[in-house]
Amino acid sequence: MMASFVSAYDEKVRPLMDKIDQVRALLSTNNDGVNFPNVVVVGDQSSGKSTLLESLSLVELPKGSGIVTRCPLVLRLRKSIQRKVYRLHDDNKKE
Repeated sequence: MMASFVSAYDEKVRPLMDKIDQVRALLSTNNDGVNFPNVVVVGDQSSGKSTLLESLSLVELPKGSGIVTRCPLVLRLRKSIQRKVYRLHDDNKKE
């Protein structure tokens, strides 16, 4: 099962993450100096990483015992009148 997860990540998610990184690099090197704030959360299993991200974003993340959110997670926060949460699935469709 873990091999299929890694394979799906390598095939579908990783290329998207690489493109996002390329766009960020292009935008941050212009004369206006656009800098995107970033937060990286790293820690042991069940050490409160998801809880911290929930507190910062007000987006509910999966919870449970054992490994629950073992994947890269990108939260893009924007000021808006409406609250929208999208989950990108294996087929690249928004939910």
